[in-house]
Amino acid sequence: MNKSKTKLDLVMIEEPENHLCHSNLMKMLDQIKKQIENNQIIITTHNNLITSRLNLNNVIWIDKEKSKSLSDIDSKISKFFEKVDNNNFLQLLLAKKIILVEGATEYLLIPSIYKKITGAEIESEEITVISCNGISYQNYLEIGSETKKKIAVITDNDCSQKRIDKMNDFNKKNDLQHIFMDKDIENWTWEVCIYNLNEEKLKEIIKIDEKFDYKFNGKSYEKHLGKMLNTKVETAYDMLSYNFEFEIPKYVKEAIAWIRN
Repeated sequence: MNKSKTKLDLVMIEEPENHLCHSNLMKMLDQIKKQIENNQIIITTHNNLITSRLNLNNVIWIDKEKSKSLSDIDSKISKFFEKVDNNNFLQLLLAKKIILVEGATEYLLIPSIYKKITGAEIESEEITVISCNGISYQNYLEIGSETKKKIAVITDNDCSQKRIDKMNDFNKKNDLQHIFMDKDIENWTWEVCIYNLNEEKLKEIIKIDEKFDYKFNGKSYEKHLGKMLNTKVETAYDMLSYNFEFEIPKYVKEAIAWIRN
């Protein structure tokens, strides 16, 4: 700090998120943004909002062995994390290995599936499951590439052979990051894959009203599958609660085997 001036040249703040509610944290971030152009501000934090809202290009990630600047991250990626709610940027940065999933259903079930396949708790093998809230996983892969993280993406093919072809091409070009999806376009989403392998068991736990037409995105399906598609999280909870043995899609098994190596 230059004491000969009234203006501060350098401001250092340690974990400013401590003891602040969400609204006051947001106010503080707005104030910091206004000062960035005229002052050098160094902040240490373990908070997702602070790391993402103040522009990822300003982030320096420090661990026991090295430091890494994210100044080269594409500005579009930085803007994505700045705007998106409930992002898991810092969780990704601090994890050793990551499984990225599309939503809450996979997030709930993957730990149980992992234990069923391997006999181990997923946390004990230092693997973190992160939900991307849709198909925004490309933004996370960009961060993972910069920080040399091993990442398995479990996603849907959305009934698109083009997506399957892109997955195959991506996996050939990348050693630390792989994408996994069912290679049959008829198995277009997680729920359909699970249902087709476990139809009888799922019919036991999914309660339907025979009078109701369980459409999904305007299309009619077998009633139990239709309800499963419309109540994804509820069905996932039921699967966990009933704790029955169910078959696991091949691409999920492949993802788990790959991330463990």
